[in-house]
Amino acid sequence: MKCRYATRLRAIAAATSIIECIRCVERVSAAFWARFYKKPYIISPRGSLMKEPMEKKSSLIKKIFLFLFVRRDLKNASAVHFTVEAEKEEYMKASLPLKKAIIIPNGFDIIEFKKQLSQNFFRNKFNIGADKKVILFLSRLNWKKGLDTLIPAFAEVLKKESRAVLVLAGPDEKNYKKEIELKIVNCKLKIGKDVIFTDMLIGEDKISAYRESDVFVLPSYSENFGMAVVEAMACGLPVIITKGVGISKEVEKAGAGIVIEKDERQLIEAILKILENPQMGKEMGQRGKKLVEIEFSSEKVAEKWIEEYNEIINNA
Repeated sequence: MKCRYATRLRAIAAATSIIECIRCVERVSAAFWARFYKKPYIISPRGSLMKEPMEKKSSLIKKIFLFLFVRRDLKNASAVHFTVEAEKEEYMKASLPLKKAIIIPNGFDIIEFKKQLSQNFFRNKFNIGADKKVILFLSRLNWKKGLDTLIPAFAEVLKKESRAVLVLAGPDEKNYKKEIELKIVNCKLKIGKDVIFTDMLIGEDKISAYRESDVFVLPSYSENFGMAVVEAMACGLPVIITKGVGISKEVEKAGAGIVIEKDERQLIEAILKILENPQMGKEMGQRGKKLVEIEFSSEKVAEKWIEEYNEIINNA
């Protein structure tokens, strides 16, 4: 079985043979061979061992797999990598084996998000008027992302702010879009007018969507990190996220947005608060931009990884 090596690990793999294992099956195989050849290895669960994913989907299968294989791999790992403190906290509560914890966020290429783009590129492409207030959801269309809260919350927002429009930008996953469309209709919203689907956005389309929106919303049940939140902040967009999103503490501390429980009423109030106070939203966006530059740049993340790799190698 193949093992996926992290990009930055490849640069020093020949000298160190440290393996960063990400996906479950690959992780088991990689960890086995690392132990066989007496090489140190790091396991990066990437949110797969957090409470919500374990309980919501295929929990029995995951728990059996965890009991039979993963606990042994975790016990013998030189370190377990977490992207945020919240992920580590949930891991500790589960009483899983841990020799050493490494907390390093996902890296982010800031330069890509500083490109000069045509004005109103996104709005013109999807026929969104300049007077509209865009609430942007940019993520996979998946049960975990909290659309069951967002759709009815937006229906209430629209009653107080008639210029609001909800943009759902992301690929459909497991045909979940049909369920979303049904909820939209049940909330007496119009697809193509009140709610706009764009499918997956990449490159300039995605950057323009962030820049031309008024607020970014991600009311997820659980996110081990929340890369789309970082992208939104890099574009100076105020964010509204749930406490289940991994970087919620960082966002709240920086004052880069509003952090809520996964609650419809709280979501309504948070959206209206930002839409009705554009200056406040602008200030949040500026603080978010600064947070990204200080904490999440690829260069700083790479430096942290190299430091951790060297420490593990020296202690092996």
